[in-house]
Amino acid sequence: MLFRSRDSHRDYETAIDRRGIPTYVYKGLGFFDADEIQDAIALLRFLAKPASNLRAASLLRSRIVRLSDAGIAALGPGYAGALTDDTLPLSCTGLDAEDRDMLERVRAALPRWLAMVDRITPSELLDAILREVAYSYEMRGPRRLQARENLKKLRALIRKAENRGYATLARIAEFLDDLAVGDESNAVIDALDAVNLMTVHAAKGLEFPIVFVVNMNRGTGGPRAPIRVMVDGYDTPSVSIGDFESEADEDATARDREETKRLLYVAVTRARDRLYLGAVVKDGGFRPGRGSLGEVLPLRFRPLFGAGLGVGLRAADDEH
Repeated sequence: MLFRSRDSHRDYETAIDRRGIPTYVYKGLGFFDADEIQDAIALLRFLAKPASNLRAASLLRSRIVRLSDAGIAALGPGYAGALTDDTLPLSCTGLDAEDRDMLERVRAALPRWLAMVDRITPSELLDAILREVAYSYEMRGPRRLQARENLKKLRALIRKAENRGYATLARIAEFLDDLAVGDESNAVIDALDAVNLMTVHAAKGLEFPIVFVVNMNRGTGGPRAPIRVMVDGYDTPSVSIGDFESEADEDATARDREETKRLLYVAVTRARDRLYLGAVVKDGGFRPGRGSLGEVLPLRFRPLFGAGLGVGLRAADDEH
């Protein structure tokens, strides 16, 4: 399954997982978006700074605690106090029995967890707490192998930072925050019998029996900047303001369109046997956004989306 941009794979991953079909998010996608990584980081970040309401809220929402939305609303905004105060805050009286039980269990464990912060390394701390809360149960389902390997990779990243020298939990939390800004891939697993999710760029040079190119109507950018400064091939500056379209604007639009055509070619030629094109249809019509793959799709294909027929092609078809 191929995407033009890297910000939309999660919805598809979740939908496929719900149907019991394994997935593998490939190359530069998914690691810091994965639930198990977000849960582990939420735990480490809170233990590094337990007075932070924001970090406390993240821990409460994680699968380590699993407080309900109603419970989160009842505790706000004093989330840190709900976890660390000596006495249970009055806000906790609004919790249902299940939320209250979970909160009391975490409150009972926190003094022990916080005492370990300065006695063992962050990687050992993470391992000890995940074992104590039986976090492996949260990883059940089609993604269990990927989730397990992702946590192994996170431990390896933390240990690598620890080996560089003095590594407090606060420094490890900052290190992970910095890493999360980049493009970190999921841990590599055997992706046989799984749906591979990747960007078109990552798929270059690869080939698959069946390919779905989705989000064909989704554009890549927002509105044009109100003031645009560009330099042409002769180093001549060009300034455009508002709706005025200069030759440089036209050149940039033409270049973007050609790049989109190349990406569409790469996407459709990844399929060896069958190719499916998917898009959102609104009011019975296919309306590709600016910069989308659908914008450069041959016009004869567009009515097929609106008719609800779908577009599926065999590699041997003349239309491919």
